[in-house]
Amino acid sequence: MSKKKIMLMVLVLTLVTLSLVASAKLNDGTYSVRGKVDSHGYYPSITLVVKGNKIASVDYNEVVATDNKPKAKGVYPYAAYFTAVETLNKKAVEVNGDLDKIDAVASASLTTASFKEMLFWALVKATPLKNTTYKGIKYPADSRGYKPTMQVTVEKGKITKIEYAEVKEADGKAKEKGVYKYDAYFDAIETLPKKIVEAGGIPTEVDGFAGATQTSTKFFELYKAYMAAIYKVSK
Repeated sequence: MSKKKIMLMVLVLTLVTLSLVASAKLNDGTYSVRGKVDSHGYYPSITLVVKGNKIASVDYNEVVATDNKPKAKGVYPYAAYFTAVETLNKKAVEVNGDLDKIDAVASASLTTASFKEMLFWALVKATPLKNTTYKGIKYPADSRGYKPTMQVTVEKGKITKIEYAEVKEADGKAKEKGVYKYDAYFDAIETLPKKIVEAGGIPTEVDGFAGATQTSTKFFELYKAYMAAIYKVSK
């Protein structure tokens, strides 16, 4: 698959994700999500409070992993970060979590991107699910003619099973052990779904599978778009 096609595909999935989650109903409560530690030793964290089915407050921080304390003024040298966090937290409440209405803050594009990613998953966490097995979301085939597929099962309001496979577009047959030679693919499609189920359906702390980078990327992209679609029909 060409780089241009991949970028277009990701853009479409992102736009679908933003618009669908913004329209979902939210359950009252407090919802916290954290991300992975980055190369600088920080991890993103967000807490979302919902009252009367509307967002009452948003508290996003980037936290020092060694002591679990947020970046502090006078210690962290980039003032734009603190301005961005204050602006983004307020804006998220103002637009009730509509990610499409939250613009990037000048000189803080990375913080904005991280904020929106964390807010997305906090919104997902706050939105009720229907008990069913959700099937099918369209995703283009790669240059070898394989098309990723997914279905998600919800029981008692929680994700209990995620099934992922890459199938040949021509005949609909999934990759088979002994035929498809990359064993890491089969380990990845078994391991990644289990880890996300264990994490309550929130993948922000789940790493990709070593030796299966492309499969991991496809899996996470499809899962994000899939969750947006699921939460749309669960409102």
